[in-house]
Amino acid sequence: MESGLPKPDKRSCAKFGESETINKALRRCGKCRTVPYCSVECQKLDWKEHKNLCNVYIADGTLRNNGIYVGEKGPKVPKGEIKRTRGDILQDLMAYARSHNGDTLNVAVWTLLDLTKDISRAKTHFLAMTLRRTRSRNPRNMYRLIEVEVLPLQALQDAFSNRAHLGDMMPVNPIAMLEKDAQERMADGGLGSAMVMSVELPLGDDRPPHDAIKDMAVHILQPLGLYEDSRASMLRFEERRLKLRNPLPLKDYHLKCISNSLAGGQYSIVFVPHEDWAPGLQNSWAPEPPAPVWM
Repeated sequence: MESGLPKPDKRSCAKFGESETINKALRRCGKCRTVPYCSVECQKLDWKEHKNLCNVYIADGTLRNNGIYVGEKGPKVPKGEIKRTRGDILQDLMAYARSHNGDTLNVAVWTLLDLTKDISRAKTHFLAMTLRRTRSRNPRNMYRLIEVEVLPLQALQDAFSNRAHLGDMMPVNPIAMLEKDAQERMADGGLGSAMVMSVELPLGDDRPPHDAIKDMAVHILQPLGLYEDSRASMLRFEERRLKLRNPLPLKDYHLKCISNSLAGGQYSIVFVPHEDWAPGLQNSWAPEPPAPVWM
């Protein structure tokens, strides 16, 4: 992910320019570690102008960081070698979300949170998924599933207690975010919202979702709208599952369905390519844009 931010001249004071900084050692802003000044006084004089960009530089530096774990700066990349940054991971997760929000994630959150029986669970629990990047550039099969867990929302709240919003570096409150989205959905005739969190894990790292939400630096949080027509569809879906000759346990069944869907198929226990979906089934749930991402 390339940054469009202007790069400060490292040889010049951001306030007074090069003419005032000849033979002076420059110091960088203590917050963003990007913009140079010849003294603390210069930084204070420039703060009114710089403060609007300071957090933007922080966010940009976070995205260009190749450390994938919380608090990790990331190894120095040898010249000529390409290593995925947090921004690259974020781009891929957003592409995956745009492609799967309308079917895979919508069905998974309804079924694994068991919302057809108790929709209030959307207010107390969320769906956490760990993923691994494949070689594909197609968002339909860009990731494969590692594991899924249903976790208490409080665990997510605790995991984000010391994290900031990527855009404005303000504190993150996942429960307030979900409640706000749910109110907007209900005002539009919906039943509320449910939260899904997706996390990419590197090769060799198979930590469970309840650890990944605390340890990994990049994830995507998505409140998905809940609607009455989706509940009716989920009830029919469950009826068909129970009519199978030897139905798998509920979680095992849906793990297989999610895996097939992330492999480029439809949400089914048997792999069927996504292109072969009947129009009525394929469009049963309207796609949702991914929510803002939290770092």
